[in-house]
Amino acid sequence: MSGYEKNALITGILVTALIVAHPAEATDKGKQMPLGVVNGLVKDNQRVEVTRTLPSPELYRETDVANLPTELRIRNASARMGDNGTVWLTISEPLASGEKMSVTARIAIWVDGTKVPTGYREEGMDVVLPVPPAQKEVVLRSDAPVTLAVPAGWRGELRQEMVIEGWMQ
Repeated sequence: MSGYEKNALITGILVTALIVAHPAEATDKGKQMPLGVVNGLVKDNQRVEVTRTLPSPELYRETDVANLPTELRIRNASARMGDNGTVWLTISEPLASGEKMSVTARIAIWVDGTKVPTGYREEGMDVVLPVPPAQKEVVLRSDAPVTLAVPAGWRGELRQEMVIEGWMQ
């Protein structure tokens, strides 16, 4: 451990609000994933990084055959390609202090029970994931632990919202 890395304790709650919105009708299917009190490492004396496995890796699921999406839109996100057809998503949000917190997750799309490789495109502040044609279900999963990054001096509760919309084109 270098002189700039040390253990820190933060209280964090990762809130993943999942909103499935179809152009004709919007349905709110939100869920919370509390992480509880977490320990992290201070990086470069500026940020605390915490890596945790989510209680449920499933971030989005659509099983209504009439509403199976052809693309998923993640609001206020950035992305980069991962390995084996996965995508790394980062959602950032300002804190009350003006500093930013972020959550980074490696995600994969599952169509009808099979993991499928995906790409992405960025549209403004959103990331759009194309979804291959599905017959029964579309699932977006985090297939690795997520990384929560906050300013080193931050103490208190954290809430990060991930908005995912399924669209039929």
